[in-house]
Amino acid sequence: MVSRLKIGVFGARGFIGENFCSYLREIGVSFLDLGRFDHSQVPLDVMNTNFLGLDAIVWAASNVNPKIANESPVLVEYELQLWENFIKCIKSLESISKTQLHLIFLSSGGCVYDGDSAPFEVGDSTTGTNSYGKMKLKMEAILTSSIQNHTILRIANAYGPQQPSGRGQGVFAEWNRSLVKKEPLMIFGSTLQVRDYIHVRDISEGIFLAVKLQIKGVYNLGYGTGISLEYAQSLYSRFWKHRLNFEFHPNREIDRASFWLNMRRTEKVFNWRPKINLENGVREMLKKLESPIL
Repeated sequence: MVSRLKIGVFGARGFIGENFCSYLREIGVSFLDLGRFDHSQVPLDVMNTNFLGLDAIVWAASNVNPKIANESPVLVEYELQLWENFIKCIKSLESISKTQLHLIFLSSGGCVYDGDSAPFEVGDSTTGTNSYGKMKLKMEAILTSSIQNHTILRIANAYGPQQPSGRGQGVFAEWNRSLVKKEPLMIFGSTLQVRDYIHVRDISEGIFLAVKLQIKGVYNLGYGTGISLEYAQSLYSRFWKHRLNFEFHPNREIDRASFWLNMRRTEKVFNWRPKINLENGVREMLKKLESPIL
C-alpha cells in the first residue's frame, strides 16, 4: 500500500526536494529528511536504524548548478567526491542489512544529451554539453557501476514554487525575482531558443511513481514539448498586470540553442504523463506573485 511506503530524501530543503516532501505529505506517504551529506564523512557516520526501514532513497542534493560547474572545477570535483562517498555509504548499508535499497538519482535532461537532434530520448548520444552535464554523466556512471537497484531521472527545465533565484539558473525564478525588485527581466541570447519546462509538482509525481512502481533504469522527465523563450515571454506579458521591461544580453556559454525531451518511453512505463502545461504553471506563479504587490 502507498501509505506504508517510507522514502528517505537527501536534499529535502532544496527546490525539488522540498516540493517532493510536500507532495509526499499531501498524499500521506512517510518520508525521512536525510539532510545533506559531506564528502569528509565516512559511510557509517550517516547510518542509523532509520535507514533500515526505508523503501527508497531519493538523491535531490546538489551544491552545483550549470553556472557554478562552468566557473568552478574545484566544486565539481567536490561534488563527485561527495557522490562517490555516498555510494560507498549505500553499499555498506546494503552489506549490513542484506537488502538492496532503491536509489533514485536526479540527473539533467538538458545538459547530458549532445547534438541537435531534439527531442532527445534515452539512448541518444550523451557526452554532456557543458561542465554540468559532464559531471552528471560521471555521477550516473558511478551509480550504475556500483548500485544495481537504481533509477536515473533526467529532468528537463524545472520551475515552480520556492525555486531559488539569484543563482543564474531557472529563467522564471529569475524573472519573478526581477518583478518583485521592479528590475528589468533579463533574456540571454535569442528568444527563439527552445526549452522543455516541467513543473516541480509533475517532477514530484514522477519521482514518486518511480518508487511506488519500483521502476528501474534511465528515464527522461520533462513535459515533452519544446517551448520558445519568445512564447514564455508572451505568457508573462499576458498574465502580469503591470508594465514589463525586458533586457536583452548575449548568449551565455552554459546555454544551448534548443532542446526538449522525448517522453514516450517514460509515459509508457510509468503509465503517466505530466499534467501542468506552461500556460497554467506561469499563470499560477504570477497570480501568487501578484497578491502581495496589490
